[in-house]
Amino acid sequence: MKAFLSFRLAQKKNCVLAMKQALYGGIVQDVAPTAGIAASTPAGGGPAWPFSGPEELPCREWEFDLPDGVSTVVSEWSLVCGHAWRLRVLRTFTHLGSLVCAPFVGTAADRLGRRPLILACAVAALAGAAQTVYAPDFFHFVVSRMVVAAALAGCSLMSLVLLFEVTSEASRSRYVCAALLGAALGSWLPCLLEGLTADRRTLAIAFLGVAFLHLFSFVGIHESARWLLAISDVVASEKYGPSTRLSVYFDAEVYRLRRQRPARTLAKVGPRSDTAASITTLGLLVVPTFWARLVVLSTVFLSQLAVLRGLHSCGHRESSAALPAWHTTALLVPRLMGLCISSWLLDRWDRTRALGLGIAIACATLTVMFFAKAHTFDIGAIALSELLHVSLLTNAAVACVYSLELYPTYHRATGVGATFALTIFVTSLLHLMDNYDLAVRQMFAMSLAVGALVLLNYLPETKDAKLPETAFSVPSRISRRYSLSNTSRASISTLDAGCRQQNEPSKD
Repeated sequence: MKAFLSFRLAQKKNCVLAMKQALYGGIVQDVAPTAGIAASTPAGGGPAWPFSGPEELPCREWEFDLPDGVSTVVSEWSLVCGHAWRLRVLRTFTHLGSLVCAPFVGTAADRLGRRPLILACAVAALAGAAQTVYAPDFFHFVVSRMVVAAALAGCSLMSLVLLFEVTSEASRSRYVCAALLGAALGSWLPCLLEGLTADRRTLAIAFLGVAFLHLFSFVGIHESARWLLAISDVVASEKYGPSTRLSVYFDAEVYRLRRQRPARTLAKVGPRSDTAASITTLGLLVVPTFWARLVVLSTVFLSQLAVLRGLHSCGHRESSAALPAWHTTALLVPRLMGLCISSWLLDRWDRTRALGLGIAIACATLTVMFFAKAHTFDIGAIALSELLHVSLLTNAAVACVYSLELYPTYHRATGVGATFALTIFVTSLLHLMDNYDLAVRQMFAMSLAVGALVLLNYLPETKDAKLPETAFSVPSRISRRYSLSNTSRASISTLDAGCRQQNEPSKD
């Protein structure tokens, strides 16, 4: 018996959960004897153990290698052995919160405005973060995490829409790529925080402070003047853009919306000339205030803190214990380069061409990874993995700008929210395949990439030029620049014809 206890002590080792060890702190597993252990035989020839064959003992308890006073999600509610399935429940419900909230927030934002939804989501994120600190049991913790994920999904989504609508045509893609760049950097902040502490309450309080500061900064943002103009609230739109110095900037979409409702616009603006009204309204809508840019960029930058490493990890290769900290940080460089490349492509290429290039690179990388030998050296595997991440980030940036440009202002948030929800759904399906073989997952990802290439041929192009001097083009030229369906083009033609009839003098 003494020898058996000594053997058990020798078998204790550090273990990494399927959800990554860095997610919940250091854990030590109490490993029981497993099959394949040779039983010692005494001099008499009979086995020393009371059973003749090897036996596998089930997992009964775990020992957590954590400092005193430090509590993680796993250690506090003992989510190991027979209760390990609760980790997947936590992850699933967090995805579900984002999946359900995105289309709902998008629809509400098109009816109520972008700013009220951002403030509501900020308050909900603050309340959910406070609840995670004082969650009495695992059920309340799951619900609070679901609320935080849903609120941050809506806040990030509306921030991107607001950022897109308050910037000029020439700067939209750059600001969206800058926001995604901040999200890529923000995804590493939880890793840096966990290097200081693994206590879940400390991490939650850190995010609570960030959310509390953001709540005050959200008060300083203004409503999207383009959305106000789209709903014929010209007086309110001029309230948020009264500067004549910026009149050199124009936006084709705002001009098109003004042409659709000239009678109502002139009635609300007043007796001043039409040219002066156009310059004042258009020139002031496209440049946001300092607080608007700061808030929308910092929101996306810090939104990754909401999950507190409960959803995402630092990456498959990056989280390996074989890589030092500076190697893990250095792996950010190619991803940041990928977002810079996407910004360059968006300024010079059509959207569908840029998407096709990124998807083709991803397909080629997946093919090489699939046919690579199992003994491929680590540097080559890491290089292929980073190339895949670069292509995916490039595709994400181009697809984000494409979806924002594809939908008109009056239902842009709804369309982008539905697209965001579909992306979360596909991501959840990929996470469900974590237990499958690597080759199966690569084949599934390759099939998705090939399907995306096929569907790319049926996607319309949005815009092929973003020059401020072409803002006052004729409606037919605007229709060519904006990819609209036949129904939308017919409705615009009908509105233009009605406007011309209203402007013509009466023959009576």
